[in-house]
Amino acid sequence: AGGNLIASLTLLAIKEKVRAPDGLLMAYPALNLCLKEYTPSYLISLNDGLLPHTFLKLCLNSYI
Repeated sequence: AGGNLIASLTLLAIKEKVRAPDGLLMAYPALNLCLKEYTPSYLISLNDGLLPHTFLKLCLNSYI
């Protein structure tokens, strides 16, 4: 959640023309939320027995 928060806050600062941070250090932020692209992590999730890709897609749709 912290990576997404800092990314969105930085974009908001740029949009509002407020001083943005000099740098960002984000750990695993979800920056590419396109539903039409097959990312490596999405392809790996196709074989995951614990978290099926249909559930992950539902989570992504809900997040967006």
